[in-house]
Amino acid sequence: MKLADVSVRRPVFAVMMSAALLVLGWVSYRDLGLDLMPRTDSPTVNVRASLPGASAEEIETTITKPIEASVNTINGIDELRCSSSQGNGNCTITFTLERDIEAATQDVRDKVATVRFPRDTQPPVVSKFDPDSSPILTLVVFSNRSPKEITQIADEQIKQVLETVQDVGEVQLMGDRRREIRVLLDPNRLNAYSLTVDQVGQAISRQNTEIPGGSFIAGPSEISMRTMGRLRSVQEFEKIVLSYKDGSAITLADVARVTDSNEEVRSQTRLDGENAVSLSIRKQTGTNTVTVVDRVLERVERIQAALPADIKIKPTRDQSR
Repeated sequence: MKLADVSVRRPVFAVMMSAALLVLGWVSYRDLGLDLMPRTDSPTVNVRASLPGASAEEIETTITKPIEASVNTINGIDELRCSSSQGNGNCTITFTLERDIEAATQDVRDKVATVRFPRDTQPPVVSKFDPDSSPILTLVVFSNRSPKEITQIADEQIKQVLETVQDVGEVQLMGDRRREIRVLLDPNRLNAYSLTVDQVGQAISRQNTEIPGGSFIAGPSEISMRTMGRLRSVQEFEKIVLSYKDGSAITLADVARVTDSNEEVRSQTRLDGENAVSLSIRKQTGTNTVTVVDRVLERVERIQAALPADIKIKPTRDQSR
């Protein structure tokens, strides 16, 4: 009787285990991540430093070579490759597979922190290689409008909205053209008023700023104050006081021509001959590429319905496909 009971219970137990495995497999499959490249911790660290306006030769002698000499003493380096271009220095350090990526990245940060860079050098950026850092989707916003108008629409009505989509890590604009106030100095007038370019630059910086103004107590409330000194128009820039001579104020309009223009072209995007701005979308680390792209495209459809008729959005470079 006991033997018969055991023989009956074994098949039932096997069926229950098989059913549990099937259910667990189905639930796990639904939550399984999907990406173009598998997530790996490659022992590769990158160092970037910028000095705006510097030539490639100056970048090499003052930024690239000091970084190279500093990090070259770290243990476990398999390959060290550096490049210099106008205004930018870049070093890529590849370690042996035995090195822990977190420890190697911290070693690079410690060494780079000891390097003395030239004045006006932007803080160096040390980052480890991450497959999730590459864009998963590129959107092109195009129209026959000016690049400045397209940039404003893409930034305020598209980029800022897409940054709120779940699991979107970063949205970066490329080919954008933003507003820029240009000051064209007249050297003859500068000499006539005994002014230098540095004096003009300091006057603009001093009078075009917003700084905290402290606070004051009003009954039961404490009110914060700030100095609203940010200039908004060409006319306001022209009224900047540079110095005083014989009791009269010398303004920026006396020595320069101020224009409301766009930034200089550093990158440009066009689609079918029309002006365009592209948006590169990156997902958060470890999230599902297909799911994130589907959410972004769904939000794009709603954004497109609220945009002017001549503004179009076209998805390109879709990794989810």
